[in-house]
Amino acid sequence: MTNLAYTLANLCRPSAFGVSLLGLSRASVSPRSKNSAWVWSEGSRIHGICSARPRSGAKSWELAHLYAAPTSEPSIVALLERASAASASGGAERVFLRVEADGGVAETARLAGFFPCFRETLYAGSVSGDRAERGLLHADARLRMRRDEDAHDIFRLYNAAAPLRVRQLAAMTFDQWASSRERLPGSCEERVFEVDGSVMGWLATSRGAGVATLALLLAPSYASLTQDMLDAGLRALDGADRVVALVQDYAPALSAALERRGFRAEGEFAMLVRSTARAVGAVSPAYSSLAAAE
Repeated sequence: MTNLAYTLANLCRPSAFGVSLLGLSRASVSPRSKNSAWVWSEGSRIHGICSARPRSGAKSWELAHLYAAPTSEPSIVALLERASAASASGGAERVFLRVEADGGVAETARLAGFFPCFRETLYAGSVSGDRAERGLLHADARLRMRRDEDAHDIFRLYNAAAPLRVRQLAAMTFDQWASSRERLPGSCEERVFEVDGSVMGWLATSRGAGVATLALLLAPSYASLTQDMLDAGLRALDGADRVVALVQDYAPALSAALERRGFRAEGEFAMLVRSTARAVGAVSPAYSSLAAAE
């Protein structure tokens, strides 16, 4: 079996069935672990394994492992249902699942309450010397290291760039967004592009395990600077043999900029989200101590 769930950590290196049952079992019962794992079996036959974990906060969890035959619809649905219930018990308001866009698992996941949020394209390329030229922005001089107080400004960038349908499923409030952010694998560096005291762009680069990763976000009014920002990121990753970037379907300017620098699409993915929040029941009148005192 292969892992049908993709995270940023395993996106470029999909692995065959090599997960340790003992390791997952220990992780799920360890008091120091926030991961949870489940096995779907009949007798001595294992039909699937699933594990979930928090992202950047307890309110947002993600499926890190989903080992099952792609055609095994009942076991996939059962595992996703169990993972969602356990994530909710751990405080999750949303559970994220990334799968191949055309692999059939996306449709199966919908039976377990997951809804399509957006599609993504994985681009891969390399850093070469001819990308050292600087644009009119001179982004290297305009970018500074990200500070903690920039978080709300980056959230505003997300609000401006992501369509309403995406925000409704993924994150509407600052706390939801902060909890649902994916961490780039390896050693990560974040920088921001500031104009008159306001953050108008965010650039993240990371290196690890032979692969460098790049992520970029710009205010729509500054979309024309996408190429300059991308080139600044590539210069920061100078020497990397392989660079990857995961681009959402609502960021066509970044896709075009990557293709102009020789990057090629290597995979299409679908991000699905399940809400675990419970609906509020009928409103019933109640008396407060203040009202009683009157």
